[in-house]
Amino acid sequence: MNPLINWPFDDVWQHIRSNNLPYNALHDQGYSSVGDMVTTEKPVEGEGERGGRWKGSSKSECGMHVAQDANTLYDVAKLANRVRAGYTWDLKARERADAAGVLTVTEENFEQLVMKDEGHILLEMYAPWCPHCQDFEPSYNKVVPEARKVTQDGPEGVRLARMDRWQNKVPATVGSAFEMSGFPTMFLVLKDCRDRPILYDDKGHTVGDVMTFIRRHVRAGCKSAPAPPGPAHVPEEGKQEL
Repeated sequence: MNPLINWPFDDVWQHIRSNNLPYNALHDQGYSSVGDMVTTEKPVEGEGERGGRWKGSSKSECGMHVAQDANTLYDVAKLANRVRAGYTWDLKARERADAAGVLTVTEENFEQLVMKDEGHILLEMYAPWCPHCQDFEPSYNKVVPEARKVTQDGPEGVRLARMDRWQNKVPATVGSAFEMSGFPTMFLVLKDCRDRPILYDDKGHTVGDVMTFIRRHVRAGCKSAPAPPGPAHVPEEGKQEL
């Protein structure tokens, strides 16, 4: 329940000033209704209180205030349960990955582990709630010892890493190179052309399939790396690929 719902606009401001309540200082600069930093402007005369919200956009509400029906609320609850179960699974999955020698990449260490450290790296981007990612996890861990044996011109082998792409962003400087359309998605980053990761697009996802992909591209080197792709894209919730 909102106790202010029937208060006139002037009564709200009277109450704020009478009780010395904190408020957004932008109101003193002529912003009658404050939205996001990008699209909020001062309303022109005759536009009304909310005239400056989402200027140039068809939006009128942020989403929090949009009416929800029972089906929508049920879907939200179902999604919440799915995400929660996914992160419960991921706690154990991270332990198994550590034990297998799979690195954990986050947006904080992405630059160092993926773009700077020595050697090649195979990076899996996953979402904990994605059933395909959960099914693929045992096979991915088993690739580690085989990938370490792969060489191009030295004994470094190929490191394996995993990144929760649902919670972590790729740095903007290389984001377009790691464009993806579903979970899980794998990229092979070769040491001599780190800004041109190779997307795993083979059909199979067994240990043998992944190793065939790794050997083929490590052998070919940067000649098999693509040209820089277009703008980055992050898959919407619910879109999964394997």
